[in-house]
Amino acid sequence: MNPWMRDDRVVSAEADAFAADHARRLGLLSKANPLYRSAAAAFAEVAGEVPSTHPHTRIALIMAAITCFMRVGEEKEA
Repeated sequence: MNPWMRDDRVVSAEADAFAADHARRLGLLSKANPLYRSAAAAFAEVAGEVPSTHPHTRIALIMAAITCFMRVGEEKEA
């Protein structure tokens, strides 16, 4: 696994997204939405630091960010 996927921000974002998915399934959108936003911002931040020589990593992080933004209805951010 490359260093960007082990970045503390990505690890935390993955945990936030997982917790958000769980809260969403329980109908707790007021708990899920801030977690999705936090995860999306972290994924996007790290994706911006990935060099173009690692396109697959960059794309994976961008897709994770887009997914989280879309789950809270923030299409413009996505």
